Amino acid sequence: DQERFDWKQSVYKFRNFGFTFDYFITVDLGIDMTNYSLNMLYIGPADVRLSTNDLKSYFHKMVYVASVLGATKSEAQKELYESFKFEFRLRKSASQFREPTNFSLYHRMSVSELQQKVPNIPWLEYLNSVLNVPPITIKASDVIIAAPPIYFSELEKLLLNTPKRVQANYLMWKTVASSVPCLTEKLLHSLTQNMYSIVGWKKCVSLTLDSMPIATGALYVRKHFNEDAKKDAMEMVSDIRKVFLNIVKRADWMDV
Repeated sequence: DQERFDWKQSVYKFRNFGFTFDYFITVDLGIDMTNYSLNMLYIGPADVRLSTNDLKSYFHKMVYVASVLGATKSEAQKELYESFKFEFRLRKSASQFREPTNFSLYHRMSVSELQQKVPNIPWLEYLNSVLNVPPITIKASDVIIAAPPIYFSELEKLLLNTPKRVQANYLMWKTVASSVPCLTEKLLHSLTQNMYSIVGWKKCVSLTLDSMPIATGALYVRKHFNEDAKKDAMEMVSDIRKVFLNIVKRADWMDV
């Protein structure tokens, strides 16, 4: 029922199943660029990585995957073309705020301040639902770093002018596309005709490394590094740090 569809509720459900949730808004934990000893919650534009150099191939992949999963080719082309256009518009809106040169546009504010600037998104509900890390609870007084409110206004305008069926198809396509590389190698090959180059087990390793880099790195070190190697590595890091500090101290154009 497209009248009852709500993109936020769908994002919450997909998040509970373990899928990513950055198809409309990105929520990420990162280093505070003004104080490297702190981590901050970043609220930014959608992570839409759609290459403008290969749009035809991308749309063909959308239709092919949908048809293999049961849709007729004509129906897939009709339905997904609208989702494809929506994704392109979303990318155009989001890309300008994802450029590193525009990072200065981001603002530090409390969640309650963000709620005042962008009132049509229930931010406390949204952040706690997509993060979903009990017993941690985001509070209205918590400070975050957010993209300019104009992005969220443009997102709202785009959603208001896009049929809910198109929004639902876009969200479902992005979820399916992210899941395809996790299939068995046999299914992956038959489904995509080598459209995805990473085989299943390598994709699992990659996802684990991306999600838990420190933990997986520690396991690797415990298994493959002996004590002498660890000692040599620590000495090398210490020497590099000392040399770097000496260079900084000799740089007369820097305040030390």
